Amino acid sequence: MTNHHRMKELADFLKKRRTALNPADFGISKKNHRRTTGLRREEVADLAGISVTWYTWLEQGRNIQVSTKVLENLSQALRLDPIEREHLFVLAGKTDIKKEHPLEQVSESLRNIVISMKDYPACVLGRRWDILVWNEAASALLGEFDSMPPEERNSLWRFFKLPEMQKRIENWEEIAQKSLAQFRRTYDRYAGDSLFEELVEKLQAVSPDFKRMWSNHNVLGKDSGYREVNHPSIGKMAFQHCTFQVYESPEMKFFLYVPLQKFDTIRKLQVIINEYRNNKKPFHE
Repeated sequence: MTNHHRMKELADFLKKRRTALNPADFGISKKNHRRTTGLRREEVADLAGISVTWYTWLEQGRNIQVSTKVLENLSQALRLDPIEREHLFVLAGKTDIKKEHPLEQVSESLRNIVISMKDYPACVLGRRWDILVWNEAASALLGEFDSMPPEERNSLWRFFKLPEMQKRIENWEEIAQKSLAQFRRTYDRYAGDSLFEELVEKLQAVSPDFKRMWSNHNVLGKDSGYREVNHPSIGKMAFQHCTFQVYESPEMKFFLYVPLQKFDTIRKLQVIINEYRNNKKPFHE
């Protein structure tokens, strides 16, 4: 990450968090004419105990050094949650930021575990959310990963580029925003990296939804919970969606969908898995 890209991301993050605040929550009367939403720069600076000029420089993306004390004060002034606070420190260069990309290799043991899970859709995503390993159940439920060109085998690309995904994923808008907020947290650790920039530029070009959500600069930790999928051949299904960090490669994510009783999901999943096995080409990565 270059200083230029890092400070640019920091400036955008500060501005988005500032303008998202409600002045009334800080005892600021709405009677005062306010041309913009959220708090003003001088109000944040006052809350954080720093000069307006210094804070303005931060929002302008100037290459200045900020102490951990100032960052902590800003975190409290902007009422950041723990994930957002960590993100602020990363962008300010106060935590270890990845400087180079080692080759992403899924261990043989993890690969075997994923592929051998016959009854549970599972896959492993890389740092850029490329789908590195998947099983038959995942292809049957979420799309035939085997037949996709490698450059399109990316979770975000499929989620925002393919219209059928909006029909297949229940509450698509909510899940899309959460997913993008999780990805943004990783992206800003690699701001300026050509592979990340290329993916984001392509998605902004092909998806108005991505472009709109990306501009919010939201960040979020890992997400697990209830998921509903509208499969085109068998209808609605319900899953418990779990995300695990891969111990030997912390930026890899292991995704698992556990079928629930609701909507007769367990039986339906077996039906589409069997259909997939009967019609697919030999499995390959």
